[in-house]
Amino acid sequence: TNTDLGWATDGTRLYYSDNEGGRTRYFQVPIAGGEPNEIAIPFRFGNVLAYLSGAGALLVNGAEAREQPDASWEGPPLWLANVSSGDVRRLGNLRAHSAAVSPDETQLALVSGGPEGMSISLAMADGSNPRRLVTMVPRLGIGAVAWSPDGKSLRFATDGPPGHESEQWIWE
Repeated sequence: TNTDLGWATDGTRLYYSDNEGGRTRYFQVPIAGGEPNEIAIPFRFGNVLAYLSGAGALLVNGAEAREQPDASWEGPPLWLANVSSGDVRRLGNLRAHSAAVSPDETQLALVSGGPEGMSISLAMADGSNPRRLVTMVPRLGIGAVAWSPDGKSLRFATDGPPGHESEQWIWE
């Protein structure tokens, strides 16, 4: 089991991805407990990033083949996956390693990038109007992006800068 893979909730069910035998599988389980049921999301490699209640769908990144990162790589493509049917639709041309949904579900904060540097971009929840918010210098990986409860700011973690590599820094 790979604990780096993601999860999300709609308040009654927990949705998660798991990597078994080199292939990602997607599951849902009632929060009250019980047996997990597999969701037939058709990606060999991917991750659950968030749940959008208005769409009744999971925000996932996914691909059929594992992509090899290079200096221009932004991350895997983003998709909305219907939790009932597993049907997926591409979310604009967005790509990201991780994402967070604004409290009002109108915007996405996306973490993307590779060896040349990581960045956070904002986009509308339908995949439109992507715009870069901040780019961190190379070697500062970005993780754990989260919206404030009022939706007016973002917080995220990075690796510490040279001399502080063993630290995690929090930014707003």
